[in-house]
Amino acid sequence: MNYNEFVEVVKEGLQRRLGSSYEVVLKKVAKNNDVCRYGLSLFCKEAKDNKKVSRIIYLEDFYREYCENQSYELSSIQDELYDIFMDFTTPKFDERDYTDIDIIKDRIIFELVNFEMNKGRLSGRPYIKVMDLAVIFAFVATDLGKDFGVVHITNEIADQFGLSSAELWEIAKKNTPKLLAPDVVPMSSFIPAKDREEDIEEMYIVCNKRKSCGAGVILYDKILDRISSDLESDLYILPSSIHETIIIKATKDKEVSTLQDMVQNINNTVVSDEDVLSDKVYCYYRNSKKLEIA
Repeated sequence: MNYNEFVEVVKEGLQRRLGSSYEVVLKKVAKNNDVCRYGLSLFCKEAKDNKKVSRIIYLEDFYREYCENQSYELSSIQDELYDIFMDFTTPKFDERDYTDIDIIKDRIIFELVNFEMNKGRLSGRPYIKVMDLAVIFAFVATDLGKDFGVVHITNEIADQFGLSSAELWEIAKKNTPKLLAPDVVPMSSFIPAKDREEDIEEMYIVCNKRKSCGAGVILYDKILDRISSDLESDLYILPSSIHETIIIKATKDKEVSTLQDMVQNINNTVVSDEDVLSDKVYCYYRNSKKLEIA
């Protein structure tokens, strides 16, 4: 069964199980780096407000598991999707939460994406170019624990709010560290003490507390300044994905080309197309407090 057939069979089976009170809708969503994903949304026909807000469950991982695991049957997938939808609490919908700038202003945040790989999407939304990257904007629509939902700000929404890219950037710079607090973790903390090699230089994973879309933490005010002061060194920043970066000391014994080859290799073999941030390596210069492509 190919992917398109799989999607239709799962959708139809879930619809039969839910009955006529619900409508299962297949959505094609343009994601980061021009990657398109297919997901299912569920709407209760008897609840008008629920038609406006629904969770999307993407199906690619389910299909991959179905192909790789012969015991993972379609009925099991439909059962799992049913349980996920039924456990989800649909937030109460208030149109002002999506249209009133006075309510939204304190919830505007930024994310960091690749400029070239998102040129098509960027043409329809406000952004700020930073090196080979672009800062884009969103506002938090729902915050239900792990269900942290955002609405990305398009040119139309920005015009409605009466905010330019520069104004959005100033607002988001203040909000994002508050709503998505930074998290700097030594990579050695993930290795049992008995297995750590003392002569291996420490690397630091830089993300946000939610572990999602955290590469933008490197643009938080004074974050790189604090890290470089603690390490007493300039910094090399390796963009491991849109979710996190890796920071190491920038010392003379490190070849930028070698680090860049490592980043490219990881992007080509480990990171999904949707999550790639860049093949470049960046350097933060402690004295000038500048962040540049190395």
